[in-house]
Amino acid sequence: MPDLKIKPRKYTGLCIPHQKRLARAIKTARQMALLPATSAHQRKFGRFPSEF
Repeated sequence: MPDLKIKPRKYTGLCIPHQKRLARAIKTARQMALLPATSAHQRKFGRFPSEF
């Protein structure tokens, strides 16, 4: 199961402005339900929608 935390700069290799833009984009996608905020849905429903 993938780790759902935002990776720090030392792992992504991004500069500070790009890292902040990435973090904001991930948080926005989570709010819009495009990305999961937790891994609970994976335990409940499986990894892919076709497994429902």
